[in-house]
Amino acid sequence: MRQRCRGAKSRDRRAAIAITGGLTSIPDELGAQCGRNGGDGGGPEANGALVIRPWRLLVVQGDLRAAVRVAPSGCTLIGFNVDTTYNAEDRRDLFATSTVQVGIETPANLPLLRATAGMGVLWGGPMRPVAVVGVAAGTRGQNMRLLLTVERMQSRVDATEVVGFPRLDANSRPIVVRPSWYAVRVGVEVPLR
Repeated sequence: MRQRCRGAKSRDRRAAIAITGGLTSIPDELGAQCGRNGGDGGGPEANGALVIRPWRLLVVQGDLRAAVRVAPSGCTLIGFNVDTTYNAEDRRDLFATSTVQVGIETPANLPLLRATAGMGVLWGGPMRPVAVVGVAAGTRGQNMRLLLTVERMQSRVDATEVVGFPRLDANSRPIVVRPSWYAVRVGVEVPLR
């Protein structure tokens, strides 16, 4: 009996590959670039991850994800005279990120719950830093496991704030914008032998 329990714990600690798909929002600063008045969109996202369990309850996860913006909300024109402009190179039609996260998860005898946090990079234009926090829930087992993940990501983008009417009396100043976005995905996690 003891050997069985010990074996189950060691099998659960091995590495796994997770493949998930879902939906993500894409912030205006990295999508439509309408300025302060909106233009966020979203679309489908695919994610691949390598999950390593080096110690009990500790998880290290490397992710590579890509999304395509298919549901832009469009730009809204509002009559006041403050706007934000972004570098056109920051617009990404293919929205790709890679991250490394560290987290904790429930013991092997309980349903899978995982919380992670980490850093990464945004691809497809000038490389931008990305911070990510996420939670995951899933099934347990020695073979394929079902997985549901929710993540919040945030980056840093340089922009220009324009105050006034552009052709009359505009004043501009550089600012830093910190766009954030969310992703919800479902998929499978497959332990490596």
